[in-house]
Amino acid sequence: EIASTILEEHGYDPLPVYTEPKESPLARPDLTHQFPLVFSSGARVTTDFRSQFHNVPDLVQEQPEPTVTMNSRDAADRNIIGGDLVEVISPRGRVRFRAYVTDNIMPGVVDANMGGGGPGGPPAWPDCNVNDLTDLQRYDPISGLPAYKPPLCEVVSLTKPRH
Repeated sequence: EIASTILEEHGYDPLPVYTEPKESPLARPDLTHQFPLVFSSGARVTTDFRSQFHNVPDLVQEQPEPTVTMNSRDAADRNIIGGDLVEVISPRGRVRFRAYVTDNIMPGVVDANMGGGGPGGPPAWPDCNVNDLTDLQRYDPISGLPAYKPPLCEVVSLTKPRH
């Protein structure tokens, strides 16, 4: 159904509506100087299922560390090349990833592997929890799910500077 009678019965708008995230370039322009990129997580990869399979040798060999995908223009602006160790920083925390640089992601957006923070796998996986970057106090009022996608962030290289 296009108009949800169930939502309407509970006092919500029965039609889908867009609500600007509380932390976005439009909602928080004051943060965009320090955190100019929009963070996303949860894109599916073929080597794991959330935090599972980080201890399967063949899958670990294919992806031994969590990655953050970023546009080549954003990477160049930060002197980052593919394979660099980087830190994604949000107003709430910092998490390390390997940079994956491509033109197949929109400029201004990064997408980080989820599934880190669990007990299994090589050290990079248990140490990499994207929840450290998100604001678990901001959530959808209907589903109760935290806002994992729109936080603002910055990416900095931890690899030795190039000249």
